[in-house]
This record gives sequence, structure tokens and C-alpha cells, in this order.
Amino acid sequence: APDGKLLASLDQARLAEVVREVAAFRWRTEDPAMPLEALDRPVGLPALFDFSKTRRASAGLRVLEAPSSTGAETTSRLLVGLCGDALIEPFWPEGLGIVRGFFGAMDLASSCKVWCETGDAEAAVSHFESAFSQLKSLAGKTRAAVLKPDDKTFGLDPSSRYRFAAGTGTMRRASSAPAVPRAKP
Repeated sequence: APDGKLLASLDQARLAEVVREVAAFRWRTEDPAMPLEALDRPVGLPALFDFSKTRRASAGLRVLEAPSSTGAETTSRLLVGLCGDALIEPFWPEGLGIVRGFFGAMDLASSCKVWCETGDAEAAVSHFESAFSQLKSLAGKTRAAVLKPDDKTFGLDPSSRYRFAAGTGTMRRASSAPAVPRAKP
């Protein structure tokens, strides 16, 4: 099928049959059979997801100039950030969607804190992008290289989670990580 058309060409009735068979399968002999009423009333139609392409934002944080009010001499700045699935599309086969979602939200909140404490938009964007470069490299096989080992110490500051960090506002990129171009504020 042409690119992007493969899932659209699926036989939905046959997919529903296969899903029903999988749901009814007794994986362990000691488990009871799935009640027929549960199989006959699914929550929704089954769906398949194409994991051949994943998407992520090129930048997750921007500081924008708000439109000025009538007669206002100064403009306000607005911090706009992405987190969760809007920042990095989840990759379910590795089970990283919720981890990346939470870490992205924490990275965004930490960057907001930097902006509030310093008033420096460039520092906030740099803080976020440093954390985002680590978050993008987080995978099942890279967890030990990207994250610190004791997850009980993870906090708002990315330096509590990612191995690259030296502290709030002073994060440095790991020597093995490629440079990430920063967005202009």
C-alpha cells in the first residue's frame, strides 16, 4: 500500500475477529475464560498504530511577544511550551510514553521556574532545550546512560534525573550527545 495508506486499507471486520480471539485466549490454563458478554460488547473498535514513523517537536519552548494592547508602550512576553504527546510522540512498544510525558512536563515546569526566578527568557529556553536533548535520547536501551540510577531522587530540576546536568541554569551537554541548535527567543 502507498505510504500512509497501509492502515487505512485494513479489513476492520477481520481485525475485530482477530482482536476478539486474542482477548478470549486463555494465556494460562488456570485463568477463567473471558465472559462472552465482555467479548460481545467491546469498549470501542480495535485499532492498529503505525510505529514506523515517530514524530517530535523541533523545539519545545518559545518565548513570544504578545500583541500589544491599544495604546500600550511595552509588549508582554508569553512563555509557550509543549509537553507530553505534543512534545514527543509516544513509542508504545518500549513503554516510554508516560515516562517521557512526565519528564517533559517536569522539564517545562523547571524552565518556567528558571524564567520566573531570573527573568531571562534565553536561560529558560536553554534550560529546556538541554533537558529536551536528553529526553529525546531516552529509550529502553539508553535508560542507564541517560538517567541517574536512583529514581527516588528525581525532582523538578532536570539535574536530579538526567546524567548530563550540572544544576539549574548551568546544564551542560554530555560529550557524547550532539549539539542541538537553540531556538531564538
